[in-house]
Amino acid sequence: GGGASLPLRDGGAEKPAGSDAGKGEDTLATALWLYETCTRVSTPLPPMQFASSVLSAIKSSGGDEGMMQGTLFELFGEGESNIELLFEVMGRAAEIGRVGEDELALAGGGDAPATGSSRGAAGDRILRLRAEAYEAAELAAALRADGPGSGR
Repeated sequence: GGGASLPLRDGGAEKPAGSDAGKGEDTLATALWLYETCTRVSTPLPPMQFASSVLSAIKSSGGDEGMMQGTLFELFGEGESNIELLFEVMGRAAEIGRVGEDELALAGGGDAPATGSSRGAAGDRILRLRAEAYEAAELAAALRADGPGSGR
């Protein structure tokens, strides 16, 4: 039995930047998560601008965690709820660092800077991801409520 494993090429080196293979779905999901998180931060900035600032803070730190934390602390400011969100963001900094500005723009509901017909497919994907996220949240709420179980 067995032997149905996918042929893996040696030295799992990442494809060079520029080839979008295999990164689309998860970075878009991360961009969505980041945007949604930034809508919950109490800041004078619009969520999109704030998310963009967070993204560039993480990217520009070049892996220097101390520098990244410093910049993010300044961005998020005081407040218990903000600090909680800050730690959530820092916990996913590696993922967020792979998100592109255009994906963030899509996640925020705006148009990606890139022109072309890619908007359609990406827009559909956003809607699907968003629906899944809300469904999961509703399911979690239902489980927490622990009411009489519905058929599903």
